[in-house]
Amino acid sequence: SFLSPYIRTIEPGPANLDSCYLSMTSTITAGISATIGVQLRDSYFNNIPINSGTLLSAVVMSTQSPEPIVPILVGNSFVVLVTKSGLYSLQVYLSGALFNGSSTSFNVINNVADCRSFQILGSGLSTGVASEWNLISVSASDVYGNSAPTLKEQLSIVNAFPLDILKFFPFNFYYSMF
Repeated sequence: SFLSPYIRTIEPGPANLDSCYLSMTSTITAGISATIGVQLRDSYFNNIPINSGTLLSAVVMSTQSPEPIVPILVGNSFVVLVTKSGLYSLQVYLSGALFNGSSTSFNVINNVADCRSFQILGSGLSTGVASEWNLISVSASDVYGNSAPTLKEQLSIVNAFPLDILKFFPFNFYYSMF
């Protein structure tokens, strides 16, 4: 074996805009932080650590929000928190320039329905005729105000007659997007 008295350290070259990339999921949930991985590479695909000498920035835009959202850089990733459901676009800049794959989009879905945000409407709440449809509408929102379908939540409806203790009655839910 050959023993050398010299130790040679090879550092990666400057970041190559065509070799860098992002990694993130295409769907996130409102109110839950999402991580956007950033991998910087030189022209030989050597990984470049993201440190204080790297000028890296990101911005998230959407028609849902007039103000841009600025993700926070934590290590090799950006962390973003979005509360309104909808389609968002992300752009990451390296020293003020977009790099290959630095623009992407993601969808934010509503969080679970919040019990404080249910609204029940309809004539079937106050009047009804036996053997006829007595319609009510149940709508819900998550804690951020996003419309939340009530398919995941369990609802119980009871009917109160003046002379009877709460009697259960059969019912069906029909889901509608309107």
